[in-house]
Amino acid sequence: MIDRDGTTVECVSPAEAAYHAGISKGPQGDGVNEYSIGVSFVNRNDGEDPFTKPQLTSAEQLAIDLRSKFSNLRYVTTHAAVSPERKNDPLGFPLNEVASAVNLSVWL
Repeated sequence: MIDRDGTTVECVSPAEAAYHAGISKGPQGDGVNEYSIGVSFVNRNDGEDPFTKPQLTSAEQLAIDLRSKFSNLRYVTTHAAVSPERKNDPLGFPLNEVASAVNLSVWL
């Protein structure tokens, strides 16, 4: 979880399934929870509440840290992409910019 001031809180170890996506499908097939790491942001998710610079900086640093721990990490995606019938978040998140900054691909 990344707060507006950039503070990052680990709620579930990346080695465990967090069940953040629910019924989902991603680049490795069904059940995204089993092979992904969920990151949430403090945000109203209305497309108007901006993601803060500290949030984006923390997201980029978190992705860099996770890549050092998980060498097979390749993608950044959204709940909206993996659970399109049920989720729409994160609205307004600059996915392409963050992925590019940390040398990951976007999966949509």
